[in-house]
Amino acid sequence: MQHSPQSRSTIILEELAETCAKLARRIHASFPGRGIDDHARSFVERVNTIIKDGRRAVDAPKWLTRLSVFGGIAAVSLLVLASVLCVRRVGDIDNLPTYLSSLDAFFTVLAATVAGGITMRSIHHRVEQAQALKKLDELRGVAHVTDMLQIAKCPTRLLYSDSSGGAEAGDVREMTEYLSYGAELQSLTAKVAAVYGRWCSDASVHAAIDGIERLCTDLERKSLQKVLLLEQIHQRRC
Repeated sequence: MQHSPQSRSTIILEELAETCAKLARRIHASFPGRGIDDHARSFVERVNTIIKDGRRAVDAPKWLTRLSVFGGIAAVSLLVLASVLCVRRVGDIDNLPTYLSSLDAFFTVLAATVAGGITMRSIHHRVEQAQALKKLDELRGVAHVTDMLQIAKCPTRLLYSDSSGGAEAGDVREMTEYLSYGAELQSLTAKVAAVYGRWCSDASVHAAIDGIERLCTDLERKSLQKVLLLEQIHQRRC
């Protein structure tokens, strides 16, 4: 499928899901049945669910949307009716109390309409905000689980080990691969979180996305630092 140059500047959900699936397949080939394998497959299932649900994942319930629409229509109809009645009273301007009473009623209806519209919009917005923040909190948990799987991979264990030969080289290679996969998972987690920014333009949601991106970047950097240390260990042993 061809994409326009403009679409290339955004995250294409199908390509993101395929990238996650490819990573999961590589992890399964290298570490079948390990914790990182189960975690990667669970992550792919989560991403596929996000792709399937799309924006509906953060949308307010349909009944609330319909209520907002019907309420808006009713409020506008009431406002038009009040305007018509007020205009009809203008002919009775000699009867000043009646005219002022009609004018006061018009502004009362106008204020109530504006207040009702703002209230309904605020409720709708807060529901979408809560939905998006809930999904982002789940992704934050995914990042922490990925990091927990990395904690046991400590390069200093190999640095001060007494072992030698092929076994040690194999340990270094396996640990390096494991940590690299963890870093990739952190990077993809941040990209999945960024998708919600397209569906919910809320300051709190965007702040949560930024927080997840910083978290994933820090955890990814920590994994890559271990990889660099492992490379130094390998060079030292050679």
